[in-house]
Amino acid sequence: MELSDQIRQADNLIAFLDRFKDIPEILRTAQSIKGSMGDLLRDQAAEKVKLEEAKKAVAETQEMLEKAKGAVNDQAIRLESLNRKIAASQSAHALILQAVQADKDNQAAVVDQSVRQYREAKAKETDEYVAGLQAQIDALTSKRDTLQTEIDSLLKRLGG
Repeated sequence: MELSDQIRQADNLIAFLDRFKDIPEILRTAQSIKGSMGDLLRDQAAEKVKLEEAKKAVAETQEMLEKAKGAVNDQAIRLESLNRKIAASQSAHALILQAVQADKDNQAAVVDQSVRQYREAKAKETDEYVAGLQAQIDALTSKRDTLQTEIDSLLKRLGG
């Protein structure tokens, strides 16, 4: 091989090797990128863990919310039942008050009627008593008149 061929080969080799002179810089950049990728992967893993924890917290919160909704519904049902019982109690109370008032009115009417009957009976009794007394007075007056007539007749005979 000739010297010119060898020189040409050497130039080609130098040109070829010139292409690789930036390899250390490329390797440093690749290692930096690799480090950044590792940081990103760690960050991504941490974010994934946080995301899973957040998902778990959301699921727990939803479960607690469902339980709370159930408790609220139970309380609403109890409250509605209590309201119905209160309404029924108030209705019963109103009916009792009406019955008491009616009973009072009825008792007042019974008392009024009893007083009226008592008065009527006493009035009749009094009238009968007065009639009896009047009859006695009339009888006594008649006796007195008869006796007076006899006295007048006896006085007339004696005197005259």
